[in-house]
Amino acid sequence: MSQITKLQWPLVQVNWIDSCGHLRGWTPIEQLKELIAGECVSVGYLICQDKERIVIAPHIGPSKEDEEFEGDGVFVIPQVAIKKIIILAPSNFSPLEDSQ
Repeated sequence: MSQITKLQWPLVQVNWIDSCGHLRGWTPIEQLKELIAGECVSVGYLICQDKERIVIAPHIGPSKEDEEFEGDGVFVIPQVAIKKIIILAPSNFSPLEDSQ
């Protein structure tokens, strides 16, 4: 199994807006007008980004099969929902540098 020395994906924090639902049954329309969307924060490695969406993975590890990497917990966020992306660590950083 290969050891992770440098990661080719930046570590990012994504602030985004999520839709919400109302689960209380019949509710006066005036009260429904007060509902707001949820503000969310997600952190992960930025796997890809295009005009439609970004894909982040909070977990990256070496594949058991070869020298490739695998991701888990992958999350897709539509670009229209994103308020801000903050780079926490650039690509090609070494996550193990300080621990050795």
